[in-house]
Amino acid sequence: MKLNIVKVIGFISIIYGILKYGHGFINNIVNVFQINNPFDTKIAILTALYFLLYVVSGIGLVLGKKWGWHLAVFNFIFLAIRSLETLSLSLLYQKISGVADIHFYPNHLFEIMIMILIGALLVLFLTRKDILKQFRIERKLIPTLGLDVFLSLTILIIRDLTDTLAFLKTIG
Repeated sequence: MKLNIVKVIGFISIIYGILKYGHGFINNIVNVFQINNPFDTKIAILTALYFLLYVVSGIGLVLGKKWGWHLAVFNFIFLAIRSLETLSLSLLYQKISGVADIHFYPNHLFEIMIMILIGALLVLFLTRKDILKQFRIERKLIPTLGLDVFLSLTILIIRDLTDTLAFLKTIG
């Protein structure tokens, strides 16, 4: 029965990846040779990576593959951390500027908090003993989850640094 829930999570991940990032992924592939600034290139690369991460991890969960479990756990940790970062930056921006960032409006704020919650709950679900057994995952999860958190933070720091450098290039 639990494996069916995992398959549902996998299918939802595939559908979410296609609906949220699929159009941008296809559009970026079509226009890849017309991109002429670093910011658009970064957006194209990130859109492709997010699309592939959701779709491939979803396929892995549906098929019951160990690599799918690892990708899905990384994806959901990354989702929670990325959403938490968005929330933190929005609150910081609002505090410094006195102007509410678009992410700070109630609809977006609620959506961000839901994404943090969903990411965390999915990681908790996928690390249950019975799920680990189904995917033949050993109980030594701390290093795996720690690596996922480290990679998530590293990716976000690199993304933020490239944003900052691209912005500084535009102002002179």
